[in-house]
Amino acid sequence: MKLSLSEISRISELTSFENDGDTFERQYYHLVNPLFPHCQDFWKKLVILITNRMCTNMAPEQRIRPRAKVSSDILDISMLNYSVFMKLLYADNHLSGAAISSFEDFYSNLVSACDLAEEFLQKCYLLFRECVEEEVEFLERLSKNTFLAVAGDWYDRNYTELYANYYSKGKANPIRIPNRKHILDEYYQGNPPWKEYKVFSQSLRTFRNVIVHETLMGQIVISPGVSLVPQKGKIKQYKRITDVLAIINNQSIVQRDFIVKSEQMQLDINELKRILNLIWDKPLKEFVKLFYEDRNNILLKKFDIELVD
Repeated sequence: MKLSLSEISRISELTSFENDGDTFERQYYHLVNPLFPHCQDFWKKLVILITNRMCTNMAPEQRIRPRAKVSSDILDISMLNYSVFMKLLYADNHLSGAAISSFEDFYSNLVSACDLAEEFLQKCYLLFRECVEEEVEFLERLSKNTFLAVAGDWYDRNYTELYANYYSKGKANPIRIPNRKHILDEYYQGNPPWKEYKVFSQSLRTFRNVIVHETLMGQIVISPGVSLVPQKGKIKQYKRITDVLAIINNQSIVQRDFIVKSEQMQLDINELKRILNLIWDKPLKEFVKLFYEDRNNILLKKFDIELVD
């Protein structure tokens, strides 16, 4: 498909979730954009390029469909950007607590957003390396000594918990070397937002694991529809109802360790959106440079676009 940069820029500037998204993007963009604007920025600069929005005389219902010759890895990245948006919407939908399982479902969706975000970032990094024709060190150039050092790090952090995990779950945790976080550590090279994301996402996973996979966690009901739950940093102390019952009459402990459930949920979804926006900045800028400034031939072919100016 032949396009000029000026035409692409014109279409991008006129396009937004609000006026040219799908049903969900149009209706709920305001829940994501304020804290996570880069989700839409990525869509405006790159995702719309794979769609029939680039074509003239298309029926409205066909405009949002992908073009036929776009490569599968570009389609995957585009759908992952969209999937993170949707998971955040699903979580937002549970803030009202309308469903009996809203608390558990909320954190399941936040962690799912994290999983999808990491897959998005990994696919972006692998594509960048392909476009500049460079190797991914952790996957292609790792020495035996470095690999063993990584394995030794896993041993130091996890081996002491092996028996307890096996006893409680009947199986050992899998050893994945290298894993996605190793590759993303290589990509971000000590970038502070990535470090912040890793700490925060791990706290979400720990909290989710307790409230979804363990026996029912205790809550302190203070009025109809309002209850206190353990703060995320205290969750390991209050995994069971009996743990909560043991301190329920100690107001100093309750005030120190517990928080209104809806407040904890709102804090967490806002913080996740904020941090995702920070870590989206790197792939967004790199894609824009490769496409708009470098006119990278490998990337252009994947988009099935030939620039004519």
